[in-house]
Amino acid sequence: MADDYGTSVFLNCPFDRAYQPVFRAIVFAIHDCGLRARCALEESDSGDLRLRKIVRLLKTCRYSIHDLSRVHGRLNMPFGARH
Repeated sequence: MADDYGTSVFLNCPFDRAYQPVFRAIVFAIHDCGLRARCALEESDSGDLRLRKIVRLLKTCRYSIHDLSRVHGRLNMPFGARH
């Protein structure tokens, strides 16, 4: 899996039914560019914390796409930020 780092793209987006056509289009575009799409859906261990799963996957990908189109209001502070 480590040899996939240079061609892996982590996709962070909604996974609900309404977003599914957009998700499929993004995955298609990633693969059409010769890259490998990765997302939290590929690991089904519900006992694992979602944040831990995301961090682990992010470390295996050179690129990432974060769709924040549904974020309303204020975003949380980045990790490590102090008030």
